[in-house]
Amino acid sequence: MGCLVEILMEAVFEGIAYGYAWLMTLIIPKHKFSQKTFDIIKSIVIIFAIILLGGAIAGLIMWLDNAPDSVYSRAGKIMFIISAVIIAAQIVLGIVSKIISKENKIEGEEDFR
Repeated sequence: MGCLVEILMEAVFEGIAYGYAWLMTLIIPKHKFSQKTFDIIKSIVIIFAIILLGGAIAGLIMWLDNAPDSVYSRAGKIMFIISAVIIAAQIVLGIVSKIISKENKIEGEEDFR
């Protein structure tokens, strides 16, 4: 039974990670780059997304694990809020970019995604 729970949790976390990476890479414009350049930019954005997620998790742990009036708690709160705001802004801008690009779609445009 434990093995089944482990497999299910791994699938859930993998799905969440894939969805998060997909949302974070929506902001990359697809119509002005070669395939090689697009892949490099996508890799950089994914690394940035991993760093932001790690900062948000570390900040949340620091914020919740320490006494409310400690320096670590305040630093964790700042780390979490800044990371969360950047993540939310990037996802929202990616969605807006995707909507705008669909409205202005040019016939015959290559799609690298």
